[in-house]
Amino acid sequence: MNSDVKYQTKSLILSSIIISLGMFFSAYYFKNNPNSNETVKGVSELKVKSNLSTWQLSISNSGSNLNSLYANLEQNQKFIKSFLINNNFTESEFNLGTISISNSNDNNQLKYQIYNSITITTKDVDKVNKVSSNLKPLIDNNVLISGSYINYYYTDISSIKNELLDLSINNSKISAKLMADKINKKVGNVKSLNQGVITINSLDGSQINDTNSIYKNVRMVSTVIYELK
Repeated sequence: MNSDVKYQTKSLILSSIIISLGMFFSAYYFKNNPNSNETVKGVSELKVKSNLSTWQLSISNSGSNLNSLYANLEQNQKFIKSFLINNNFTESEFNLGTISISNSNDNNQLKYQIYNSITITTKDVDKVNKVSSNLKPLIDNNVLISGSYINYYYTDISSIKNELLDLSINNSKISAKLMADKINKKVGNVKSLNQGVITINSLDGSQINDTNSIYKNVRMVSTVIYELK
């Protein structure tokens, strides 16, 4: 056995001894201290449906005649407004953005690019999801959609906060009991509770503070200190 292998073997043995001693002294401490405490994390999760959405439709056009481009933009805005109203959106739910214009020189010919957007804000997330997937009526009217951006939000955290907290405390007590049983202790009263951060994530957990999905997972992680008897 070479020196490196011997060193690694000794390190593993030493680490195991240190961990074992740590567990022993921890168990000894809790067992012989009737007023000891235990700190655990409590995780709670609830599936919710978004109750607010914003949908931004961006339109653009380019050419050398600025007046013609502006007239075309106004016509496209009318088509979009009509499209939205025909799909049961109200005028109070959408808002026109500010027109912006840029220019460039192409082979010594000045060309313009004109942009604008319409933002729809509504609580009817299902309607946005359905209508946004069928923009063919706009395309049939030669409306050039340069972007369609949708965000979904859940804004009613206060209505589920108590339920999340109850779940997290219950789950923390389960964890505390599992640990206490190993050292022949019983879980007593809650001595301290820190609610922790609430996050709204995608259902699979891949997106933190998710705004892409209609259905979301609201997660709370609480820190609870229990008395051990």
